[in-house]
Amino acid sequence: MKIKFLSLFVAVSLSASALWAQAKIEFEKTSHQFGTIKEDGGSAEVEFKFKNTGNQPLKLTNVQASCGCTTPSWTKDDIMPNQTGFVRAAYDPLNRPGKFDKTITVYTNGEPNTLSLQIAGEVTARQKSYVDFYPIESGNLRFDNTHVGFADVNHDGSDTSSVVVYNQGTKPVNLLLQNTTLPAHVTVQAAKTTLQPKEATRLMFKFDAIKKADWGYVFDNFSLVTDDDKEPNKALYLSADIKENFAYRKNRSTSPKVVFDRKGHNFGNVAQNTVNTTTFTIRNEGTEDLILRKVKATCGCTATNPQKEVLKPNESTTVDVTYSSGQQSGKQNKYVTVITNDPKESVVQLSLDADVSAQAPQPDNSPQITPQPPVIETPSVDLTSNSLMKATPNANIQVISETPAVTTTVTQKTVPVPAVETTVPKYQIGDKVYFANSVKGKKILITAFVEELNGEKIKIRIADLEGKKNTDWDGIKIAPNSIIWDNFARWSLTKPQR
Repeated sequence: MKIKFLSLFVAVSLSASALWAQAKIEFEKTSHQFGTIKEDGGSAEVEFKFKNTGNQPLKLTNVQASCGCTTPSWTKDDIMPNQTGFVRAAYDPLNRPGKFDKTITVYTNGEPNTLSLQIAGEVTARQKSYVDFYPIESGNLRFDNTHVGFADVNHDGSDTSSVVVYNQGTKPVNLLLQNTTLPAHVTVQAAKTTLQPKEATRLMFKFDAIKKADWGYVFDNFSLVTDDDKEPNKALYLSADIKENFAYRKNRSTSPKVVFDRKGHNFGNVAQNTVNTTTFTIRNEGTEDLILRKVKATCGCTATNPQKEVLKPNESTTVDVTYSSGQQSGKQNKYVTVITNDPKESVVQLSLDADVSAQAPQPDNSPQITPQPPVIETPSVDLTSNSLMKATPNANIQVISETPAVTTTVTQKTVPVPAVETTVPKYQIGDKVYFANSVKGKKILITAFVEELNGEKIKIRIADLEGKKNTDWDGIKIAPNSIIWDNFARWSLTKPQR
């Protein structure tokens, strides 16, 4: 009996010792009120100090802020018992006027495993200048926007959009509209064509969808010609989403109905520099003719003409899709967009997925009389034009093959050279992208256009916030025409389903 009692006592003692033997974090304070700070006063910083009150080394495994406006730093080394460390938080108030309340989450190997720190305050707005109102600089002129976005345009109608130009220079600048070559379906008017120093004017553009004779998202570039001695040609671009006007079908009892054998295909594991194909079947299960208006593939893919462009009820056709992996690596997601006259589903995106892996190069085992040093021939790079449009026999449909992935061919002798992996953004300038933003538990669909690519970052211009005038984005207010930089992986070419 004594032995059993002793064993139980030892077990309980060991268990209690194990529970007591741990790191423990205690902060001097867990919240900080900055009070009122100036928007142009630079970052506001606070340091939260803590102590390890346990009897084991303490480690901060991660510290994460609730938004990109707050940048945390912290003690990276182990903190011994009775020693101290810090978590430092810096809040950037620029372009973030108004009240803020942010959280920094601290993860540890001790007790507690997670805890939250809070910072709050109010940012007083700075006085804005012409640089804020016209953020895009081009020589002596500045623009509020260089993207002329027309959003949705009926295929049998037109739309207008404008940009404002400001002369920040010290002498007049003439806008030479008569020397500016616009796309045939676009016209422009200006209230004035001579801008005195510190003067602005609005350029009003009109987009004629009938003259464009296209479907879906379209994109055009042009140069606004001026006599600006610093930079005479100003690069602008236009975009529109041309949609079929189904008003003519209002009193019809019949309609076409597009049905696909599937709306996606996974190529699985594929090697770099390989060509992979699949076929989609399209069927008309409606009661009148289905017209295939347009088939468009994203970068790295091509889609052939459908064998039939007009399908009678119960008729079907096929579209062959080719995906070239090039030098891409990792998981890839591409799309083929099919536009038809189905009033309930006029635009369908077929998804293409692949997991691209680099192949280990094979050495040249051909006989050699005398050992030679390794020779690597100069890679040959095949770059096609950015948007090659091929008209089809039927004017109702066009097939576009956008820029395929860059293909690099390396010939190796004697010594294999490892392949270089590159990350290729899945977007192109002008692409329409979407993001479901969550604000206080409510989701708002943000629609934007890609303006610039930089590594894994994209510069986007906000086009629509589901009709709202503004919304919160990582602690700042954004509105239509706001410009932000973000990680391209967060945005989608496909409109999220609710």
